[in-house]
Amino acid sequence: MPKSLGIAAVAALLLSGCQTVHYTTGRNAGGGRVEQNAPFFLWGLVGEKVVNLNEVCPQGGAARWKNEQTFLDGFLGTITLGIYSPRTIVIECASGSAQAPSTDAQSVTAAR
Repeated sequence: MPKSLGIAAVAALLLSGCQTVHYTTGRNAGGGRVEQNAPFFLWGLVGEKVVNLNEVCPQGGAARWKNEQTFLDGFLGTITLGIYSPRTIVIECASGSAQAPSTDAQSVTAAR
């Protein structure tokens, strides 16, 4: 029985894919790139991450952003049985330099 349980666990891990939601503004990406972690809990039902794109990309705005579940995010969600379900937010600026966002920004809300 333990062998079949192990095979099922490995199969479930291999079959779980990465998830991505992305948005492109049509601007050319020439500025910096910022990655942020977004912690969610209870299979993504609890938690919210707000990012102000104007603060992250003050010169030229954002060219594109994406909210994704990377392999590491999925792995962490799997080993915690969904209690902790992180996501990764990637913002690419159109021009100028990227800056670290403040915690009170309210432009883009990443939801699972």
